[in-house]
Amino acid sequence: MGLDADQRRNTLNKHISPGSRICADQNEWRLTTPQGHTSTSLNLAKGEHAARPHDRCSPGLHHFAWRVETQDDVDGFHDLLKDIGAEILDAPADYPPYASGKGYYAVSFADADRLRLEDA
Repeated sequence: MGLDADQRRNTLNKHISPGSRICADQNEWRLTTPQGHTSTSLNLAKGEHAARPHDRCSPGLHHFAWRVETQDDVDGFHDLLKDIGAEILDAPADYPPYASGKGYYAVSFADADRLRLEDA
């Protein structure tokens, strides 16, 4: 089971660091942190391929990841994902090939459109 837009926003807002917030307005996600503002726009598919689920192996976006402070944050988020019935793609684990071997601990899950989302 994937997450719908409200579940994604609520889940992320519960998990991000104090003083930060995520806001979804139409197709733009804005993350505001004490360090500043970041935004990403995701546009809806149109035409004959609009109903096709996301394919991470096709050209385009593979996944969307955000960083958290500690491994305990990742583990806590994993527990939350299980509680809400999210489709977990990869349970929390260390991924040495990423971040130049300097520690990359992450969990990934699928949203309602099968987009891979990663908490690292």
